[in-house]
Parts: sequence; C-alpha cells; structure tokens
Amino acid sequence: MPVMKMIEQFSEEGHSGFSASMAISMFERLARFEPLSPLTGKPDEWNEVAEGQWQNRRCSHVFKDADGRAYDMDGRIFREPDGSCFTNSNSRVYIDFPYTPKREYIDVPRSEG
Repeated sequence: MPVMKMIEQFSEEGHSGFSASMAISMFERLARFEPLSPLTGKPDEWNEVAEGQWQNRRCSHVFKDADGRAYDMDGRIFREPDGSCFTNSNSRVYIDFPYTPKREYIDVPRSEG
C-alpha cells in the first residue's frame, strides 16, 4: 500500500518530535497543493484560463479577474453539524498580496434534502 511506504520512508528519516511535527506540517501543505511561502501576485504567478480570468500557478484555488482583483475561491468553507463541508459562491474571499492561503470555517445548520 503506497501510504505505508510513505510511513516507512518517514520513519527511516530519524525525526525528533520537533522535526517530525514540522515535516508533517509541510507534507500536509504540499499534499494539498498549497504553497509553502506566501503568494506574491507577480505576473509570473498567473496562467490565463479564460479571457480576462487568471489562475494562480502556485495555488489553484486563487484567481484574478480582468479588473485585477484577486480572490481565494475556497476562502470560506461551510461546515454542517455532522462535519461535512461544502463551498459555494459565498466561499469567495477577496485577497491582497502577499497572501498565505487560509480557510475560514463557518458552521451552518444541517441542510435539508
């Protein structure tokens, strides 16, 4: 199983409690395709994905519109009482650079249906 191979490799590295904690934190960010350093907003960070809309190369849930305003489309995550989460059009959060991606979790009542 691939996950067990990762655990075996991790254990062979000989981490202390402190370095293991740091490595786990970094791995989690990388595994979620999150940047390790703040986004700069510089021109070389963007790919045009549609006319007048750019997607950040370093963080796929960050976009910029033709007016130059950048936003994180996963800035707000809505969480139901059972722990299930979802995003929608209200998840968009406008951002300034430098920007370190973060998510705000908003508890909502159970959705019907």
